[in-house]
Amino acid sequence: MTAEVGSETYGILSNIHLAEVARTTTFEVSITVGADEWSYEETTWVDIARCGKTLAHTDRNTLRRVAG
Repeated sequence: MTAEVGSETYGILSNIHLAEVARTTTFEVSITVGADEWSYEETTWVDIARCGKTLAHTDRNTLRRVAG
């Protein structure tokens, strides 16, 4: 799934403060579901106003079943 600013479906919204200082522009997530585990990897792109740069942050994790 991908969400982008301005999209009429799967769009990204911000409050006034965040829109001015650290605006999220894109979010992507991939999810994998297996018999005994569930994994995700997501990347968020944020425009940082005071730096004039875009930061990409990636997070990933796997949840594994440990009991019945």
